[in-house]
Amino acid sequence: DNGLYYATRARIKNELYKPLITSPTYQNIVADINVAIALDPQNYEFYKFRNSVLSKSLSSAEMLTEFQKLIAIFPEKGELYAQIGYIHIQNYEFANAIPELSKAIELNPELEKSYRLRALSFHNLNKLNNAIQDYNVSIGKLIQQHRGDKDNKNYQKTLAETFNLRAITYTRSGDLHEACQDYSASAKLGSKKGYNNYRRNCNVYNLTK
Repeated sequence: DNGLYYATRARIKNELYKPLITSPTYQNIVADINVAIALDPQNYEFYKFRNSVLSKSLSSAEMLTEFQKLIAIFPEKGELYAQIGYIHIQNYEFANAIPELSKAIELNPELEKSYRLRALSFHNLNKLNNAIQDYNVSIGKLIQQHRGDKDNKNYQKTLAETFNLRAITYTRSGDLHEACQDYSASAKLGSKKGYNNYRRNCNVYNLTK
């Protein structure tokens, strides 16, 4: 038997029906993924898909356990530590998020999201210089990794949000000049938050400059 068959069947069901977690179809999807994993226990993509499905029904504590189980199997996957860091952020456990995100960066320095999430954690712990440094890396990697994909809407949205987040950190640090440049960049990329923050904080500047 081929695990890919069961994983593909599960994906098709998931995309076609988008089932409620209480439905038999949802349970069938999880069962198919479990069969796929049993047939090919070293296929990381199968586990990744299962976690994306389980995230609809499990609590953050339960998902934390699922990611920790995966780390035991795939300790080299930096994105797993980033996911754990993200769960800590969702629970406002910013000090707990930082070592997980640092480990994610150590294992995969090109994973831009890890820098962005760690910056957010630093900001909430009032470690503003650290936050700005990580936002700098995040923005640099976003631009570099999407150099030939500038019209990608998801990229533009993420970049706009990151400019806005860095601007908020600059504002808290008292550097309104840098903040307003970032609010302006965010607004020009289509962010309403960036635009509103610009108008609220930067009326001495011209958005068109």
